[in-house]
Amino acid sequence: MATKKVATAIQPRLLNIEEAAQYLATTTWAVRKLLWSKEVPHIKLGTRLLIDKQDLDSFINRAKLGGKFGTACNAAGVAR
Repeated sequence: MATKKVATAIQPRLLNIEEAAQYLATTTWAVRKLLWSKEVPHIKLGTRLLIDKQDLDSFINRAKLGGKFGTACNAAGVAR
């Protein structure tokens, strides 16, 4: 009996601007504004700007609490 090896895809931790925009369901320009305002940290690798998924998750959590770029809403979607 032969065993079958299943290759697992490596999930990238760093996203480019287009991928970050998809992750946040917004536009690339909205992501650029977040980077320029230093609301979301990023790294520059050559000419590429890369954003850590964990930093995007932290931004989402801050926005839920009523941060600068988000309106805090309750579970029903009503602004607090």
